[in-house]
Amino acid sequence: SQMLGDDFLYWRISEGGHEFETAMPSWDGTLDEEARWDVINYIRALGAGTAVPAMGMGAGGQGDQHAEMLDTAVLQAVITSEEAELFTAVHDEMDALTASGDIQRSGGMNDMQEQLLTTLVEQETITAEDADAFRDIHNRLIESGLMQ
Repeated sequence: SQMLGDDFLYWRISEGGHEFETAMPSWDGTLDEEARWDVINYIRALGAGTAVPAMGMGAGGQGDQHAEMLDTAVLQAVITSEEAELFTAVHDEMDALTASGDIQRSGGMNDMQEQLLTTLVEQETITAEDADAFRDIHNRLIESGLMQ
């Protein structure tokens, strides 16, 4: 997307992927003009490395969603309260590492998660057992449908 013009990105966000036979939805009826330009600016900032993806939102936004998700997971006995605390602690360290810019971003979200966990273990920020537990908790949250 960094090589494409703003006009093309605006059109593509507005019209979606129908002409290219992709599943990208049309945002014309959902996002107003200003919101579509905000999306383009965010895409540009991500590509330039000057914006941290939503994973690094911290205490607000996604942090609140994580807390709610973990509370629900504990209530549904998907995880224990201790596991929720561990998940939060490890996730906070992953967010901090991402926000620091000290890690090269590559691959998809699963690759990024593995890279972050490996780096945190190598830096002795978390233990290998913590990383394994995080992976297990993460998988159970996905399997339960609480995390997507």
